Amino acid sequence: MNTAAETHLRYSVDLLRKPLNPSLKFIKNCHFPGLYSIALEESGGNLTRAFVARPGELHPDLQNPDSFFLWHSHAYNFIEIPVVGTVENIKARFVGTSRLYADEQEFNAYGFSSGILGQIALDWYGVFCFDVQPCITYEPGELFYMESHEIHRVVFKPDTETGWFCAIIEELAQFSRPTSVYIPKGLDKPQYLDKLYVNIEREEAAIVIADFLEANKATMPG
Repeated sequence: MNTAAETHLRYSVDLLRKPLNPSLKFIKNCHFPGLYSIALEESGGNLTRAFVARPGELHPDLQNPDSFFLWHSHAYNFIEIPVVGTVENIKARFVGTSRLYADEQEFNAYGFSSGILGQIALDWYGVFCFDVQPCITYEPGELFYMESHEIHRVVFKPDTETGWFCAIIEELAQFSRPTSVYIPKGLDKPQYLDKLYVNIEREEAAIVIADFLEANKATMPG
């Protein structure tokens, strides 16, 4: 681990150890069943938050690169660093509305309203083709950077010993919110989409963080 990544990891873990700000947002079943999104800090409108999953609770779709996922861009540039477990990042480059080469992949395109702001809504409007890039795996302490316009999916793999997963996402520059998501053709929308994005109280979020830190204290820096 290089010095910059080690410093960022220590900073991220220090944020996990601080009391949570009750004015921030804490969400259960964020994007997928079993995944918590716990806001840790806000600065200039940019959030730093933790994605956390308890042992055995992370939905299988988020652990399998060939499963259902809403491929997407973001409203911000960001840095992400796995704390416990690994993150596999897979980018997709837009090609057009028809295939140019056999190895390109077709995606159904949907207009959407973000679940972070309420219930998710998807409205199909066409088929796009993408060149899906090779997967890059990031181990704990290995940070990566994404620009807002880049389309990707992630795979979260819990730690093989403790069963926990945690990654920290730090938003950087803000841009306009994306209005489309993409689902590979042949994959159906799962029934759990209407059960996502449950707001929880600060106390419940604090218990999740405390349990995570206790279970993984042997590998936490500092």
